[in-house]
Amino acid sequence: MKRFLRIFLVGCLVTLGTVTASRAQGVLNVMINDCLGLNENNIVDDYGTRESWIELFNTGYERVNIGGCFLGIRYVNKFDANGNKYIKKYYIPKGDPTTQMSAHEYRVFFCEGADTKGTYYTSFTLHEETIDMIILYNSNGKDIISGFGLPAG
Repeated sequence: MKRFLRIFLVGCLVTLGTVTASRAQGVLNVMINDCLGLNENNIVDDYGTRESWIELFNTGYERVNIGGCFLGIRYVNKFDANGNKYIKKYYIPKGDPTTQMSAHEYRVFFCEGADTKGTYYTSFTLHEETIDMIILYNSNGKDIISGFGLPAG
């Protein structure tokens, strides 16, 4: 009976550890992997134009939904009412099945300044010289998941 109880408890602990590890995976495993501010001869978007872009990468081992998160850019010389550097954010729409990222999958967002072309077109550009950071925020719009610093100028 004691042996059965020990085996049962070990099995429960292993199962609990697997569930906990699985829940630890998620949107926090998505990172800003790369960006290009001046796209002269690189990726062409769905409309045949070359826009600046940001690439996200899911470093985790399970599918993640980035819908509801925010992409943002932080300005060097613009400040909000509280004296903090001004940040412009783009809301990644929920409900789009393409915002599901498989394990080790990449997603490219085009930064053309008008988010009317679809989910992967942000409301800001990367052409401005006053941007010092690109930021991926959690769905609350405050918690930073990933940041990508840009060189001055």
